[in-house]
Amino acid sequence: MSATIKAEGYDKVILYEDNIFVSIIKRDDPFGVTGFFKEDLAKGLRVFEIQMGYMEVVDIEEILREAGVEERSVFYGVEEITTNNPIWKAFYFIKRNTSTFIRFYRFPPKKLHGVITKVEL
Repeated sequence: MSATIKAEGYDKVILYEDNIFVSIIKRDDPFGVTGFFKEDLAKGLRVFEIQMGYMEVVDIEEILREAGVEERSVFYGVEEITTNNPIWKAFYFIKRNTSTFIRFYRFPPKKLHGVITKVEL
């Protein structure tokens, strides 16, 4: 059974028959990219792992397409940090002023859905 959001022409399925978590791992070596499916977590829930060298700039969509994945929606998480600790405030300042992984990997805007988590340190 699929869950759907319907509002003013917005019709996006948020639960599919086949759901894939994508894990991007930077390796210690500079070059090389590999993508593969890991063991299924449950029926309809899989993990696709992309391992890449720290010097690589990759096209995530292309890697997924080569693996036979045609994404409909891309859900991503963003953390908002609140703290009184000056060290964590400095970290949050740097994090807030750097490019997001969404912009870095150039995900298609019409497929993106963000989920925000507030973290208190």
